[in-house]
Amino acid sequence: MRFRVYVENAAQFRAAWGRVDQEVVGGARRGVAKGAQAGIAEMLQVRTWKDRTGDTRKKIRTHPSAAPPRGAESIMEVAVDHASYLDTGTKPHIIRPRSLAGKPRAKKKISGKKVGDVGTHRVSLRWYSSGGQPIFAKEVHHPGTSGDNFFTKGVQKCERVMVSEIELGVERAQKILDE
Repeated sequence: MRFRVYVENAAQFRAAWGRVDQEVVGGARRGVAKGAQAGIAEMLQVRTWKDRTGDTRKKIRTHPSAAPPRGAESIMEVAVDHASYLDTGTKPHIIRPRSLAGKPRAKKKISGKKVGDVGTHRVSLRWYSSGGQPIFAKEVHHPGTSGDNFFTKGVQKCERVMVSEIELGVERAQKILDE
């Protein structure tokens, strides 16, 4: 059994379908871009950790990646080594200087001589009291931290914005089909 379908005004149909395609793909691209930006803004807003130097905040960013021709991609990142600790927290642990922890720093050669860590051997930790006095210790018992799930909250915000923008693109496409 054979079926044949004839489309009247095929040229108009193809043109309309092209506009539908543009709206759907455009909605996806807008959704990904706006979603990633909203996710980053959410991360910065809901975070509860202190950023004493501002470095961590500066390294929370988004940028587009090499998107497929008919789609969209964006990367949201927190480009610091300690990001997972800020997000999920840490268990109680002991902090020791590197040389006491068995991880000596690599020595650099400067004009043929091996040079260590500017005259110190890192046998103690040092920080300053609120009055500016130095405090030294061989180890510190850190109580651990609770994470604030800032990255998860940012990803969830990204998803909500993405879905909303994609739905707008589909609505526009539906209006074209309804014409």
